[in-house]
Amino acid sequence: TKEIALELQTLGYSVESVVQIRVDGMHWQSCVQSIQGQIGELQGVSHIQVSLQDKAALIVFQPLLVTHEELRDKIEDMGFDTALLSEDPSVEDLSFWQKKEVDASTQTVTILIGGMTCSSCVQTIEGRISQMTGVRFIAVSLEAEKGTITFDPYLTEPEQLRAAIEDMGIHTGILTLTGKNYPVASLVIFH
Repeated sequence: TKEIALELQTLGYSVESVVQIRVDGMHWQSCVQSIQGQIGELQGVSHIQVSLQDKAALIVFQPLLVTHEELRDKIEDMGFDTALLSEDPSVEDLSFWQKKEVDASTQTVTILIGGMTCSSCVQTIEGRISQMTGVRFIAVSLEAEKGTITFDPYLTEPEQLRAAIEDMGIHTGILTLTGKNYPVASLVIFH
């Protein structure tokens, strides 16, 4: 198979494979972000989608550059337990993941956050906000002093997210809001 893949690649065709890996030990959205960030940067990885709820990672990769065993090893090196769920999942399996990503009508708020002093602040914000109805994704960076919240506008709104953060003792204001057919607004968080 590797020989065929090499020949196809020399003819100018993209040769990609898909693997679905079970990932145990994730407790926060920051775990999802960490895995997506580190594995997504690996040479040969075209796409990665990690689901905290499903405890799984779907990875599209070039097997000539990286193997699914190496991908599992890298995730395990991050402190998570893994198991191979499927290699080259059927089109139905892929469409399930794509549907979850594409069909969701979401908005994304980019947040500037000042005054955080440690990763505990990050975990507190991510933990509380990720539990809110309609929140699909949250990632807060201590170093960059910013965060991103992706949410379903039919289930929650920026003002509710802002108020929830303010309830944690952090002063807030709206900065950037993006989404399909939605106006642009913004959310800034001051501590």
